[in-house]
Amino acid sequence: MPNEHKSYEKFRETLTPEQKSESVEKVIKALDRFINEGMAPYQAIDMPPSILEVGYGEAYRLYKTGLYEKAQKYFEFLMLLNPVETKYILGAAACLQMRKYYRAAIVGYETLAGFMPNSPLPYFYIYECCMQLNMFDEAREALEKVITLADSDPTEYAHMKEKAQVMLEGHQSLYTKGESKE
Repeated sequence: MPNEHKSYEKFRETLTPEQKSESVEKVIKALDRFINEGMAPYQAIDMPPSILEVGYGEAYRLYKTGLYEKAQKYFEFLMLLNPVETKYILGAAACLQMRKYYRAAIVGYETLAGFMPNSPLPYFYIYECCMQLNMFDEAREALEKVITLADSDPTEYAHMKEKAQVMLEGHQSLYTKGESKE
């Protein structure tokens, strides 16, 4: 850790007098806290969590009123401040989906799945995106994952599992077991 701290001193030494300011020092301190203390960016800059909640409320309001592009920007900014908060990742991916950026939305939902390994929710949305892209085999795989993961909490996910089973049976003719119809 001492060597890491010295790298910040070296960084400071490279700054010209014009670049040295109180705000630059705050950024360097935040970067140090982020890297060496493992803080989330919002914590490193001493932002109260209540501010994030206000931002989330606005992002959600924009989403619910159909202003997906603006809502997406809010969610993405919140993700910069707290990159592991699943509701921000979900919000950004949902905005992409609503804006018909299905491939990008799939990436967002896959990221969400990494943070929610026992939840079928991301895979349900992946299914929806795959169907829009005529990626039927991938859609089938996503539904199968929904059904499997729904067993992790049968009470909470019973409806989702039932819906996924019906959809899987209803779309059997679309699945080719090996080739997507694009």
